[in-house]
Amino acid sequence: MAQALSIEIYQYLEKKIGKEEAEKVASVIEKGFDAVREESKKIALEKKLEIKDELTKELASKADVLIV
Repeated sequence: MAQALSIEIYQYLEKKIGKEEAEKVASVIEKGFDAVREESKKIALEKKLEIKDELTKELASKADVLIV
């Protein structure tokens, strides 16, 4: 898991709400970022597959070219 919060943000949280709560908040934020990353990877893959499918339907294949 990559560090989602800068050290400055973490230190600010720690100062305002204490070390234990800052760790909990940082953990929740990092899990949220991880979930967003995973979802964006899924969406990117879906879009790539959609584009590939569209191109496969629209572009001529080698067999199509040989027929002409």
